[in-house]
Amino acid sequence: MLKKLLKTESMRYVIKGTGFFMLCLVFMMMTNPAKTSLAELLIPFVLFGFGTFMFTSLVVRILYRSAGDRMRRFIALTASVSLVVMLLLRSLNQFTVRDGIILIVLVICMTLYVTRADFLGETSSNRGKPSV
Repeated sequence: MLKKLLKTESMRYVIKGTGFFMLCLVFMMMTNPAKTSLAELLIPFVLFGFGTFMFTSLVVRILYRSAGDRMRRFIALTASVSLVVMLLLRSLNQFTVRDGIILIVLVICMTLYVTRADFLGETSSNRGKPSV
């Protein structure tokens, strides 16, 4: 089963993630940051975020096979948004070691809280009832 997952679904995540990173690289090579607008400057960060989301969701899918899809997506989204925020702060020369430590501690605390809580799963009042 794991081999089948690694061959099919994982390859789609790898291809999509690589595609987002390649688009980000091509965009950064083809534009001049001094002449582009602020909205255009955010495009590489969005593409980088999508790429990291694809790769982190693949890693989370492999490491936490027992977790539900919502939980896996939440963990991958939290990790990818954290990386994008760190990259964005670094590009503005506002990122310090203290900021990195605070962000990492917040992500770890939030991830531990979410994995212990059951609010991303089914609600207890809907268990056992067929969905419409």
